[in-house]
Amino acid sequence: MAIAWNYELLLSGTTGVSVIDPFVFVGGKTRFTVAALVALGIAILVYLYTELLARSSFSRVLKAILDAEVAANVYSKDIVKARAQTLIIGGDIAAVSGSL
Repeated sequence: MAIAWNYELLLSGTTGVSVIDPFVFVGGKTRFTVAALVALGIAILVYLYTELLARSSFSRVLKAILDAEVAANVYSKDIVKARAQTLIIGGDIAAVSGSL
């Protein structure tokens, strides 16, 4: 870490890394309110998505795999695909929550 501590081209030297403000167009003190409302809206959308997902056939497949993996395999449910999709969905939700 000490090698790239004040490296001009990588970390902008002693001024640090600058981050673009996506709410510059709002201006004033309302910028923080708009940012909070956007974050709240995205959080509500993620909540609704997970509620719909919990009531879908995919959720029933995951419950079947959890209860009896062999029985789910007998009923021709692709266990590896379902687990991979679960990891992908979880990663997506974690990425969205990390960006908020």
